[in-house]
Amino acid sequence: MAQVISAFRTLQRSRTHPPNWSAMLTIMSGAPQNRSTPLLAPWPADITFVTRVIALLEALLRFLWLDLNGLFGFRRIHTLVARCSLVSSRRSHDALTLVRLAVRDACILYPKQVHCLQRSAAVTCMLRRRGLPARLLIGYQPVPVEGHAWVELNGQIVWDNSPKLPYFRILDRL
Repeated sequence: MAQVISAFRTLQRSRTHPPNWSAMLTIMSGAPQNRSTPLLAPWPADITFVTRVIALLEALLRFLWLDLNGLFGFRRIHTLVARCSLVSSRRSHDALTLVRLAVRDACILYPKQVHCLQRSAAVTCMLRRRGLPARLLIGYQPVPVEGHAWVELNGQIVWDNSPKLPYFRILDRL
C-alpha cells in the first residue's frame, strides 16, 4: 500500500514539476534506490533495459496517438481499440508486468495528465500485441454521475483496481 501511495504522490508531483529523468533511469535499470528516488516498484531483473525502454516508448507513443485521435471524438478511440487485434507471439518475460510498468512510467513522463480511458486503451492494445486477450471495459456510475474505463484479462481486473468498480454499470466491452 505504501508503494501505491508513493507512486500516486510521484504522479501528482510530475504534473507540477518536470520529470525526474535520473530517478526514472535508476528505476528502469533496476539499481538500488536512494532516499531522493521515488519509491516505485522496480522493474524485474529478467527484463532487459532495452526491452524496458522500447515498452516505455511504445506506451508514450500510444498516449500521443490516442490524444491525437481523441480530437475526433470518443467514437474514434472506440474504433481504434476495437481494431487492436490479438497477436500470437512468444514472449520470454511476463508481458503483463512489462506493460503495467511501462504504462505506469509513461504516465509519469507524459507531458499532460493521462485519463483512465487513454491509460486503459493503451494497456489493452499493448497486451493484445503481446498475445494476451485483454478487454477494455467502459462503465458509468449513476449517482454521482461518473464514467470510468478499466482493463480485464480472463475476467480479472489487471489495470485500475479502484474500490468503486463494483458500483459501475458496464456500458461496453471491447
